[in-house]
Amino acid sequence: MRYAAVIAGWVAALLAGAPCASAQGVPDDAAIKARVALAVARFAEIPRDQEPGPLHLCVAASGQAPKALLDLARARVGAHSVEVHAGPPFTTCDVIYVHPSFIEWRRLLVEQRAPALTVGDVPGFLAAGGMIELLIENDSVRFDVNLSALRQRRIRLPAQVLKLARQVKE
Repeated sequence: MRYAAVIAGWVAALLAGAPCASAQGVPDDAAIKARVALAVARFAEIPRDQEPGPLHLCVAASGQAPKALLDLARARVGAHSVEVHAGPPFTTCDVIYVHPSFIEWRRLLVEQRAPALTVGDVPGFLAAGGMIELLIENDSVRFDVNLSALRQRRIRLPAQVLKLARQVKE
């Protein structure tokens, strides 16, 4: 029970403290979305074929991946470091972050077979089969969840994280 409260508190604090602003000294939308994606991934139970090790975050972006996403390589998810890989192939990913610049995102969702958490910064991502869609609402970064897509890949999010979602789609 205490663990559940810690999860909810940690993610809620991140979301509450994640206003989007362009003022000097305040992180931009991309950096905040990247942190929210990592916060959700932190609590996702993702089936892994390999030994426990670093979290493999793959960035699907056309051209150069945004610095905010590449900077996640310095982050930690629990006791695990984060390794960031830009571009295909997406075969060894635990999390795939789909940036709006990546035009092939719909095909990626259809072809992707490994049990990786898919997080998209693209309108319509959930409807196309993505798992977590990030969006801006009232100057804050929020997220929607597609439970059906999570279940298909045997990925689980704790109820405390689901309660923080703006919308949970079955």
